[in-house]
Amino acid sequence: MAGLGTCLWQGFPEFNNIKIIRAMQQSGSIASAPDTRIGYGIPDMKLAFSKLLTDYATSSVTENSCNATITWSTKDVSTMRYEIERKVPGELVYTKVGDVPATAGVILSNKTYNFNNAIVSPTAGTVSYRIRQIIDTNAVSFTGVYIDTTNVNIASGCFATGTGNVDPSKTLVSIQPNPVHGDYVTLVVQTPGAVNSMPISVFDEKGRLVMQMSSNKNAGVKTIQLNTSRLGTGKYYIRVMNGPQLIGTVEMLKL
Repeated sequence: MAGLGTCLWQGFPEFNNIKIIRAMQQSGSIASAPDTRIGYGIPDMKLAFSKLLTDYATSSVTENSCNATITWSTKDVSTMRYEIERKVPGELVYTKVGDVPATAGVILSNKTYNFNNAIVSPTAGTVSYRIRQIIDTNAVSFTGVYIDTTNVNIASGCFATGTGNVDPSKTLVSIQPNPVHGDYVTLVVQTPGAVNSMPISVFDEKGRLVMQMSSNKNAGVKTIQLNTSRLGTGKYYIRVMNGPQLIGTVEMLKL
């Protein structure tokens, strides 16, 4: 136990001994009901590390013309990575909007990262971002921990134009982010009128159909989350239709 505690303290020398001990206690196999025989139980050191990491990490977000910059500081090694999730006004769950790999370094050290995101939201309110640090990327022992959440308020709706205003007579098809680094992309469709039948098709560079779905929308702006996890790296074209009529086509680069 002393050796395990020393390893944690070596990773987080900023914390005192009480905080290290408490993290080990909270990660014990019977932490919710400790007894006089084995105390808090056998500690899960990955969980103890996650708890200290969450306490250590900080984040903030700034917004300018509907473009958000998320900044966070934490500790990592080069094998780790980050997932950025967002929740806009009116949404009940978070959606992943990006991935950020850890920078070089095999020794646990403090790092600061930035991620830029174009906010797409038809209404004003609070936009919330949370950062998930993937500390173990192995498929068998995969482990991720939400290290922090940060919020920013938008005074009016945000659209793909990057401004807080929308032209009600405009027709627009765009995607955010582009290039696509993660498994999801936000498709933004703006039309002056309602669309009852809106087929959405994704084609590769050779013109082959690789994905298809159908949706509908009211007048104005609608955002749709597309799962691109099955698409390989390369260039794709997303075509959005209003029945037999073309609304628009947008080019997407998957990295």
